[in-house]
Amino acid sequence: AKISVDKNVVKANGTAKIDRTKWDIRYGSGKFFDSLGDNMIYDDFEITFELVAKSGNALTSK
Repeated sequence: AKISVDKNVVKANGTAKIDRTKWDIRYGSGKFFDSLGDNMIYDDFEITFELVAKSGNALTSK
């Protein structure tokens, strides 16, 4: 992940590769089913994220 700080803003962005079978999501997985052929679904997927946090009073009460 890449993290940057500029005045009152912190930004983080990056990517993560996840294996869905580690969370027991087996549907269409070649690890668990041998005869799927062209119907097999990849177990790994990549997710990209960007987080932005700003300082200050985000909550107001009346």
